[in-house]
Amino acid sequence: MDIVDGMPAFSATAEIGARVLRDGWVGVFYLPASCADHQLLVSDCIGDFIRLARSPELRWTIGEHGDAVALSTTEIMDRLGALRTPHNASVGFRLMDNPREVSGFRVRYIGLSNNDPMTMNLPDAVSVLLFTYPTEATMENGLLNIVTFHDSLVERLPIINAYTSPAFLYATGAGEPAAFQAIRRLCRRYSCIDIPYMSIDCFEIGNKVRGAYWLNYLGVGRIDSLGGTETLQAAGVTKRSLAGGATALQVSSPPCGGDINRREDMSAYNAIATFVRPLQYTPSVSFPEFELEDAVAWFRRFDTPPT
Repeated sequence: MDIVDGMPAFSATAEIGARVLRDGWVGVFYLPASCADHQLLVSDCIGDFIRLARSPELRWTIGEHGDAVALSTTEIMDRLGALRTPHNASVGFRLMDNPREVSGFRVRYIGLSNNDPMTMNLPDAVSVLLFTYPTEATMENGLLNIVTFHDSLVERLPIINAYTSPAFLYATGAGEPAAFQAIRRLCRRYSCIDIPYMSIDCFEIGNKVRGAYWLNYLGVGRIDSLGGTETLQAAGVTKRSLAGGATALQVSSPPCGGDINRREDMSAYNAIATFVRPLQYTPSVSFPEFELEDAVAWFRRFDTPPT
C-alpha cells in the first residue's frame, strides 16, 4: 500500500491475473424513481462526462448475453439519443473503459420507473447515476474540474442526495468476489474511501443518505429538514448553496484516506455524519463477501455519540 500525495493507492488481482481493484474517485447521484422526468437531463450529463473523460477506451458496454461489447461513437450517441425519449419503463446505460479488468472511467445509470412492476412494492426505490474516475484524473487541476462538473450536475438534476469521494473501484462480474475480499480488509483501515454499490442502493436508500463524504450534496429542502446549515457549526466544513436550491457540505481540507493507523483527522467527517444522522441509511442487504453486521458498521463508521 503506497501513499501518494497523502492518498492511499491500492490494487488487487484475481487468481487469473486480472486486476480487480484500484484506487479512484466516484460521484453518485440519487434521483426519484420516476425516471421519465429526468432521462433527458441524465443523457446530457452522461454526454458531458464522456467529453470530460476524453478517453478513447470509454466505449465498452455489456451485451445482452453478458459479454463485453465495443461501441462506436455513433452507437454511443444513438444510445444516448434513445435515453432522451421516455417510454414509461425502467431504463439503463453503462460504459466502461476496460472490458477485462477494473475500469477507471465508468458510467452507470439505473433509471427506475414508477410503472415498473419490480418497483411498485419497493417504496424506497430510486434511480441512480454513477461516474468513476481513475486517480490520475484528479491530478493537477483534475479534482477541481470534477467538483465543478458535479456541482453543475446537482444544479441541473432533481437530486435527492449525491456525493463525491475517493473510492474503491472494483471489477464487476467474475472479478467482484476477489475485489470485495480485498475491500473487506482495507475498509477497516481507510474510513474515507467509499464502497459504491448501486445494485443495493437503487432498491433501498429512498430519501436517506449513505453518510459523510468529502463532498456531500443535499437536495432541495433536505437541509431544512435537518434544521438548516446554521445547526452545523463545525470547523473544517464548508457550506455552499447551489443554483436550484441544493446544498453542498464539503470537508475544507484536502481529501484523505482516513487512515486510522496514521491517525488522520476525521473530525469534519464526524461532524457531517452527526448532522445527517436523522437521514442515515442502514442497509438490510450486505455487500458481497461481507457479513451484514460488518456492512452496517461500515455505514456507521463516522458515528459519534450525540452530545
